Amino acid sequence: MKSVRIGPHKFALVYVDKVDEEDNWGHYSQADQNILLSNALLPEGSKWAEILLHEIFHGVADEREIFDDDKTEERAVKLFAMGFAQVLKDNKTLFRAILKALA
Repeated sequence: MKSVRIGPHKFALVYVDKVDEEDNWGHYSQADQNILLSNALLPEGSKWAEILLHEIFHGVADEREIFDDDKTEERAVKLFAMGFAQVLKDNKTLFRAILKALA
C-alpha cells in the first residue's frame, strides 16, 4: 500500500527510520500530504494496522474538524484505532461486507 485517500486528498505512506523526536510509530501531516510510518512496523502486522488506522483517524478528525484540542483528539484517536483494529481482527468478513455495502 503506497497511499490512502482521506476526504478529497491522497496521502502518501512514507516509511522512515525515525518518525519524530518523540519516537512515535507514525505521524499524519496535512501540510505534507503524507503519513509517516516507522520502518520498525514492517513487515505489515497487527501493530502496523493499528498505527495506520490511528493516523488515518487523525486525518479524518482533521478533515472534518472534529476536535478543538490536541489532547482530546489524541486520546480519542488512540482508543478508536485500538478498538476498531480489534473489531476488524475479530470479525474477518466485516470489512468485505462493509465495502460491498458501500459499492
